[in-house]
This record gives sequence, C-alpha cells and structure tokens, in this order.
Amino acid sequence: MPTGKTPLPLLLLLAILLVAASGQAAAPKPPAFLAPLEADQFVKLKDVGVGYEIHVFENVPGVLGHTIVEVAADHVVVEDVAGITRTRIPFHAIKSVVVTGAGPPAERR
Repeated sequence: MPTGKTPLPLLLLLAILLVAASGQAAAPKPPAFLAPLEADQFVKLKDVGVGYEIHVFENVPGVLGHTIVEVAADHVVVEDVAGITRTRIPFHAIKSVVVTGAGPPAERR
C-alpha cells in the first residue's frame, strides 16, 4: 500500500549523488606561460642552472631534441628523440618558453 511518502534511504542516496556530482571540479589549466606548448611538438631543452628553457621550433624542419608528450597544470613531460627516456619537468623548474619560427610573426602564435 503506497503511503505517499518517499523512503528515507532513497532521499539519502539522492542527496549523496547530488553532492558527489557537484563536487567534481574541472581539471586545472596549465599556467599561461606554457600556452605555446602542445603535445607532439619538437622542442629543445636548455639547462640554465636553476631550471630549463624550453625552445619550441615552429615551421623549422630538422630539429632534433625532445618531443612533448604531456602539458599538465603542474608539469610538462618530454621524451627524447630515441623514445627511450621520458622526463617530467615541474612547471616551477621551467624558466622560460622560447618560440622560434620561420615566416612572418603574424603566422606564429
């Protein structure tokens, strides 16, 4: 016999599901200075003593060095040209991102 009341366990389950769904935050974005970096780009790393400079070569053929595997909110992962070693560089150890490209600056980022 229906009494018109919603069972308490059902309300509790619904409340838990709503709280869990609303608590999912979007993945944090990488810092703005890492904006020129994308997965599958060829880059060269330069150790400047207190961190790394990452040199991005756009429209420049024949550059050997590393390939960007991942750009996350707190790190960048690069892989050497042989595909043997992956290096995770925390963003606080990246001192600059240098973009070098052929062609007019308007065609670059």
